[in-house]
Amino acid sequence: MLFVLGFISHGTAQERQIIQGYCKDENGKAIENVSVYAHDSLLVSVTDEQGRFTYGYAQTGLKLRFAHMVFEPTYYTIKEKDINGKNLTVKMKTKNHELLEVEVTANAPHIAFDNPVMTVLDYTLREDGIYMIVYRRRTPPLI
Repeated sequence: MLFVLGFISHGTAQERQIIQGYCKDENGKAIENVSVYAHDSLLVSVTDEQGRFTYGYAQTGLKLRFAHMVFEPTYYTIKEKDINGKNLTVKMKTKNHELLEVEVTANAPHIAFDNPVMTVLDYTLREDGIYMIVYRRRTPPLI
């Protein structure tokens, strides 16, 4: 019985395949905190401060998605040479944000609310919520 369990364990260890690489921006700078995952998988990898990632259980033909708040999503389909091979480099493009409307005023911000913990410099009421410019004080005084 122990021999059979050892054989099964050994077989699953051989099935694990990984893909490793780096995420970089257009200038070649490493990108930290990029999520790396396949669409139909619960397995997610996140890049470290050098932009390095390791994705386990990789398969040829699997499409990986690279996502970050500041960069456009990038997709890469795994090739046979990528699995357990050399490091892959994924280049990501910075997102361009278009502002639909901007209001520029000459008045300095005013204080709308002030207390020992935070100061609300300005706010606006909209259908979808209240938007505020808030300054939080780091060390509130003892009350």
